[in-house]
Amino acid sequence: MTSNDLYMEYFGFSERPFTLLPDPDFLFWSRAHRRAFSVLEYGVIT
Repeated sequence: MTSNDLYMEYFGFSERPFTLLPDPDFLFWSRAHRRAFSVLEYGVIT
């Protein structure tokens, strides 16, 4: 059993929360994130 497995079991995670690649399932769209994304999207489109 690795240390990662110990953390998974202890905290009751069903998926690994920390990987080398970003996982969009864990993305949290706060008001500030949505606003920043909208501004960037507008800049790309226009």
